[in-house]
Amino acid sequence: MMGSSLETVEFLARSEHRVEVLDALADGPHTRAELRELTGASSSTISRTLREFENRYWVRREGHSFEATSMGAFVIEGLVTLLQRLETEETLREVMPWFPSADVDFAVVRCLGDAEVVQPTESDPMAPVRRAGQQLRAGTRLRFLTTQVTVRYFEVVRERVTSDGMEVEGVVTPRVYDTLVNDSAMAAVYRDLRAADGVSLLVAEEVPLILQIIDTRVGIGLVDEAANPRGLICSDADRVRRWAVDTFETCRDGAEPVSEP
Repeated sequence: MMGSSLETVEFLARSEHRVEVLDALADGPHTRAELRELTGASSSTISRTLREFENRYWVRREGHSFEATSMGAFVIEGLVTLLQRLETEETLREVMPWFPSADVDFAVVRCLGDAEVVQPTESDPMAPVRRAGQQLRAGTRLRFLTTQVTVRYFEVVRERVTSDGMEVEGVVTPRVYDTLVNDSAMAAVYRDLRAADGVSLLVAEEVPLILQIIDTRVGIGLVDEAANPRGLICSDADRVRRWAVDTFETCRDGAEPVSEP
């Protein structure tokens, strides 16, 4: 049974045109000419593909048009879902060792196929942090969770707050807060942020992951056990944004205001 199913998958996946034709017909009726235009396939390829699909009862002919049967639509929906999942796996493969799987539900992972993944390189080991800063410069509102702190990132936050009035809400761990207050390089940045309007900083014992929401764009920060940046996953997907906002608000609601020295 499994072997037969795998043969069917192979039959479809062996030709990109087969997938394109069945997917198009699942959306509605098309003529041969329309299918040629949609797929770029030759007349003979379209005719052969339609004949193969008719033999499998995946499509039916209505005059000069063809459309998917309910079974054909069922088959292509499953295949497209599989292909999308494989694209997502390929997108995330290299950063999976640092991906916070326990804190990101599967419905969100499914939406990351089109995400931008920024990884450090030998010549630019801070590329994820630099990309996060670039996104900051294009936004008007920042919400973030973090278990790590870098001067470079918070300097950009300060610049956006003091120069452009960016609204900021952040939740940090006690260790991060201690660094903000006591590290000589960070303390000056933090003082400026603390004095600015529209900035709210809270402390929570448990911050599940590194997360930034800049307007509607989400960034998931990845670090290794030594706190080195290993990647930044950026997404505009609505499902990812809703998850990010829910995650941030849950953490924020359980946090406490900072105790100023």
